[in-house]
Amino acid sequence: MAQRSSHAAREIRTLARTSGDQVTTGHHLAEDVSAAIHQMMEQVNQTNQLVKGISASTAAQSASIDQLGSVVESLSRDASSNAALVTQGTSLATDLESDARALAALVSQFRLAGTAAA
Repeated sequence: MAQRSSHAAREIRTLARTSGDQVTTGHHLAEDVSAAIHQMMEQVNQTNQLVKGISASTAAQSASIDQLGSVVESLSRDASSNAALVTQGTSLATDLESDARALAALVSQFRLAGTAAA
């Protein structure tokens, strides 16, 4: 019986050591997992910051594109207005030329005393 008790005690010590080693290994693994999770959280936060930056840049670009669209619309309106003014100017110049010819024809009918007819 003493021999069995001694053998059982050795087995218990071996089991206790093995169990302690396994607890230590488990603890190290848990620490490694905790560190990996912490690192992943930091990377998720960094990714989140990058996404926020991209979102802000996209919003700024969208606003700039809207402004650019407004400027292009304004330039288009100005170009149309200028084209209309050119058309009016051309029409007025044609009318003025016609009026000038009519006036020249009327003036040519006048005779001053002492001048010969042209």
